[in-house]
Amino acid sequence: MKKIVGLALILILLQLSGTRTRAALSNPTACPTNFTCSITATGTRPLTGSATDGHAISIIGVISFDASSNVSGFFAINTNGTVSSANLAGATCTSGTGDGLGSIDFTPQTGRPLVFDFVTYVTSSGGTGLLVADATPVTTHGADVLVGKCLASPSQS
Repeated sequence: MKKIVGLALILILLQLSGTRTRAALSNPTACPTNFTCSITATGTRPLTGSATDGHAISIIGVISFDASSNVSGFFAINTNGTVSSANLAGATCTSGTGDGLGSIDFTPQTGRPLVFDFVTYVTSSGGTGLLVADATPVTTHGADVLVGKCLASPSQS
């Protein structure tokens, strides 16, 4: 259910951002190369009857991909008012295949499971953006629902 909600929100964000057709990018689920963007994402925990129900989560930071799609950068993560930071050095990016979304796994760097599904898109100004949705594997019946955008700076577009 979480992936369906995330995918629906990605589709809504694509429509609202004035993106062009899928043909505008050669492969919108391929890991970016030589790309740096500023990320903002927000979400909440679902209501499941536990003490952490409905808590807000937000992320702000920078993600960089080198020529080989190696991931680096940093996040500030605010979970219900508690702020933590994460160095993203060594995170892994896996390109999507067929109709599958790309995936960025930050788990080893953050110390807790954290995986984003993504698609890239062409912005209305001709730059590139990255839409993300939380895809962290869940072993309990409560999971964060999180979506966001990662936009390249004008000098990178």
